[in-house]
This record gives sequence, structure tokens and C-alpha cells, in this order.
Amino acid sequence: LRRNVSGFQPQRVLDVGASRGALVKLFLDTWPDIEGIIALEPYPELLPDEVTRNYKVEVIGGPIEEIHYFNVSLDLITCIHSLEHFDTPLDTLKKLREALAPDGWLLVEVPNIRGLLGILDIVEEVFLDKHNAHLSLNTLRKLLMVAGLRPFYYLADQENLTILAKQGPM
Repeated sequence: LRRNVSGFQPQRVLDVGASRGALVKLFLDTWPDIEGIIALEPYPELLPDEVTRNYKVEVIGGPIEEIHYFNVSLDLITCIHSLEHFDTPLDTLKKLREALAPDGWLLVEVPNIRGLLGILDIVEEVFLDKHNAHLSLNTLRKLLMVAGLRPFYYLADQENLTILAKQGPM
């Protein structure tokens, strides 16, 4: 993100699927003047005290599908290894677009189904049973565009697809 968006200083951030709070901690360290971070995590008990007790962090527990969205315009939304767990990733992306500020950024990372297909143990034992969506780079880019988001930068390796996007035409 820092390499591709010079001078970026978000004030309001949403971390979808905050898990154990690694990104939240990174954001607090990287941007000490940040106004606030929303940590969305279906299992909020995973988040450490140093995250949940920080006055700049609002923890929201429960599935994103049940959240009737935020009254703030967000400068950055991260969805790292979360989108593939949703029943309706397109609907999720549309909700995230609505919450994104006009000049805000969405950072999405998902497993790369094309790269992982050759690793049968991972695909069968870990990947297929745990994920509701299985995405290739082409599928993820199209999904973002249908949701009204414009991919700006992407990185694809054998295991992951990472895309940085902004609002685009609906």
C-alpha cells in the first residue's frame, strides 16, 4: 500500500476479519495520528487486549452480512483472507464500496485458486472445506468491477491474490 500510494495517511480504517489484530497494530504503529480503526471480527475474543483496549479501536463482533453499515466514510478498508469466507462476496464488496470514501482505498487479499490447484493436500484438506468462494485473479478483478470498484494494482503469486482498488463506476 505504501509503495503504491505515496503520502497516504488514512484517518478512518476498517479491517474486515481482524483476526488477532496484526493489521490493526501495524496501522496504529504506522499512522499514530489515525482517527480511528474499526476491527470487524466474527470472533472478537481472538483480538488481544492491546487492540481491544485502545481508544482508537472500535471492535465489532459478528458476521459482516449482519452489519447494517457504518455511518462514516472510510479512507481504507482491508479485507485480508476474509472475502473467501463470505456466502455472498459480491454483496460484501458492494457494502464495502458504500462505506468507502470517494478517494478511499480497498485492499483485498484472497487465496489464489489457480496457484493452489497443484498443491492437492492444501486444496483438499484446508482450502475447499473452509472457503465459500474460490477465486482466480480474473474472477476477483471482475467481481470487484461488478461491485463498482476499480482495480488499481494487483500482485499474484502461487498462494495469494492481492488487489488495491478504488471506487469506480457502478
